[in-house]
Amino acid sequence: MPVLAFSTSYALMGWMIANQLNLMWLDAIVILPLVIWGLMQLMTIGRMRFYVGWLAALLIINYYMAYMVCLFTGLFFLWRWLANWTTLRQGLIQLRRFIVSSLLAGGIAAVTLLPTWYALSLSKTKYTQTDWSAKFEYFPTKMVAKFFLGSFNFNQMPKGTPNLFIGSIAILGALLFFMQKKQPRRTRWLAGGVTLILALSLCFEPLDLLWHGMQFPIWYPYRFSFVVSFWLIWLAANTLQPDFSPKLWQIGIITLIVGMVIAYVWLDLKQFSFFEP
Repeated sequence: MPVLAFSTSYALMGWMIANQLNLMWLDAIVILPLVIWGLMQLMTIGRMRFYVGWLAALLIINYYMAYMVCLFTGLFFLWRWLANWTTLRQGLIQLRRFIVSSLLAGGIAAVTLLPTWYALSLSKTKYTQTDWSAKFEYFPTKMVAKFFLGSFNFNQMPKGTPNLFIGSIAILGALLFFMQKKQPRRTRWLAGGVTLILALSLCFEPLDLLWHGMQFPIWYPYRFSFVVSFWLIWLAANTLQPDFSPKLWQIGIITLIVGMVIAYVWLDLKQFSFFEP
């Protein structure tokens, strides 16, 4: 049942609702969990073929979305690598496996990547953004409104905030991840660092530009927000296990956070046009 619940949350997340007509991007949504599964196989038992195979397939199928998946995979690896660090030898072995496997996947996909890169160098890459400023694109707290049901309308397609809806259970589970003592402190702190990087990427212009290949998107902004949703669902799935039992203090903190978010959105409802009937 937990697998069904979290997979449904992923399949029906806000990004899917906003981009359901972009069929050319949906391959990445399907393959992303398989890439991460392959990465886990690589890091735990040293088996390369699943990671290499699925990453190469995504690079061949859709290089644009694969670029975003590669950035996220690097962050995910860094989190797991540092969180599970034991010895220098073991750490270097895992790092070597990751680098070699990633290069191998890229080499397999070169049959399409190289011609594509050459074609882009004659056209699209000439418009690569070189003039940017270190600024926030909007007040960061505005993105919390996108965790509510129905937080999307047509005006959000040309220019809006990231689509982050994943359902209440997944959001609460992700928050509780950082309060679980069964998770090592180092793991939680590193996960907090990854979460902070992803959150800044959703509102800080240089990071937003990096995720989009140094070119600002025309319509459908924050196209990489599906990896943020996946990350939050991953944290929730690691928290809400069959033996999970929240403590009273955890319930209190979650209630306080949820209450503050609801109050913030409710008191400034006018700035969130997607909530208007």
